[in-house]
Amino acid sequence: MRTLILALAGVIALVVGVALLLKGHSGPSRFLYSDGENAYFLQWTANDKGTLWATYVKPNDGFRVASQSSPVVITMQGGAVSVQLPGSPAPSLGQRQGAKLTMSLNDSAGFGPWIGDLPFSSGSLNDYEAAVTVVQQTGTTIANNASTYASQDVADANAAATTSTSGACILYLSGTDVSVTVHGSDVQACTNLVSPYASLGTGGTWSSQQSGANYPGQASRICEYANDHATTFVTVADAGGQSYGSQLCSDLANVGGWFALP
Repeated sequence: MRTLILALAGVIALVVGVALLLKGHSGPSRFLYSDGENAYFLQWTANDKGTLWATYVKPNDGFRVASQSSPVVITMQGGAVSVQLPGSPAPSLGQRQGAKLTMSLNDSAGFGPWIGDLPFSSGSLNDYEAAVTVVQQTGTTIANNASTYASQDVADANAAATTSTSGACILYLSGTDVSVTVHGSDVQACTNLVSPYASLGTGGTWSSQQSGANYPGQASRICEYANDHATTFVTVADAGGQSYGSQLCSDLANVGGWFALP
């Protein structure tokens, strides 16, 4: 009898131990990634059901801030984590190590601008909400900069300025009424930007001196672009028939890494 009791006690202890182990993994898992332009929050519970939230600046939509969320199904095997989003033909895969999670979102998931492996850390919903506030502030700053720069750039072009008010570089295409102003750049980088488009077929050259017939006082903003992190802004203005300015804008639109602003 004593042997039986001891055996039963051992079984009970084993069951309790397993239960405690499982309980240690049954609580919600919460992970956050944020970088000022993007915020992602992934949470799941013991039933392998969870939610992915995202708020991000959209370069391909005028740097507007967008938010979305989606239910997900989580599969774990050791440290490997698989996240299945509805409508995605393949799961997104990651690796968990304690309070760290590295996750690569499947390209076909259609969930924000997430690219490559992102390093998540343990976080709360309050942490995510704080990160969202930062992203929204980033979007507002980009929009304000774009508006300010565009207004300044057209004014500078109209004044045939050789240096922009904000200290950016400004170049004019000789024989035309086209100007290009670049913020976050120097004159050499400005020249490098326009050099692939040479003279736009006009035979002219780019310089800091305006020689167009319709300056000063007639320029209009044709387009404005920023790079993916909005650290460099480009404004194209034209005081003439706008065909050359429109051509340059079209050329920029076809170059990877530049995104149109409203």
